[in-house]
Amino acid sequence: MRTRRSGTESGFTLLELLTVMGIMLLLMGMSLAAYYGLTRSAAIDAAVSNIQSSIALARQYAITHRNRTHVLFWQDSTNAHFCICIEEGQHVGSDGSRMLIINPPRWENGVLGGNNVYNFTSGKYGVVATNSTCELVGSNPVTRAVMTWNRGDRYGWALGSQTHLPEGISYQTFQNVTFNADGTTPVGDCVIVIQEPSDLAAPVKKRITVRGLTGKIVVEDV
Repeated sequence: MRTRRSGTESGFTLLELLTVMGIMLLLMGMSLAAYYGLTRSAAIDAAVSNIQSSIALARQYAITHRNRTHVLFWQDSTNAHFCICIEEGQHVGSDGSRMLIINPPRWENGVLGGNNVYNFTSGKYGVVATNSTCELVGSNPVTRAVMTWNRGDRYGWALGSQTHLPEGISYQTFQNVTFNADGTTPVGDCVIVIQEPSDLAAPVKKRITVRGLTGKIVVEDV
């Protein structure tokens, strides 16, 4: 016959409570580690996906419009950026001009007011501020220097706005990707390597290679 334990003997012992608390802390630690891992993976995967999509779009645009198209990469003290830019022509104004002067003036009827423009010769990125003078108040994204133009500088218009990589993801190395009108690149394969912050334990790095003849995009762990 079973006997009932007295009320003074019911409940948990200190050892049992400590054991349960230890198991709970262990499970919480495992959950946080898994969540952090998923967050890290999602950030770098999103960066890869965005870059792949932009490169594919630039190649399609180059072939469709028969116009050289670029994917430009840079980073500053806050973030890593890239944008698609369609090459247009040359600046025909006088040397040292802050105004982009082209012939014919494409900004008529307000078409280009506020559009992003890139100087391929100097490597600077700016904005067409007004339709009347087209003075550039944009800047180099690193130094914030005023954008100037010299006669013969090649320029192009951005297709859409700049894209920023997720916070903490940066370029280890990169090449701007250029597509000719037939979808090939003029310099062969192009490589972009993105990375997580270097102070992380075992930071993840991804290498994105654009094949020069086919435009195929290959993503590999570094």
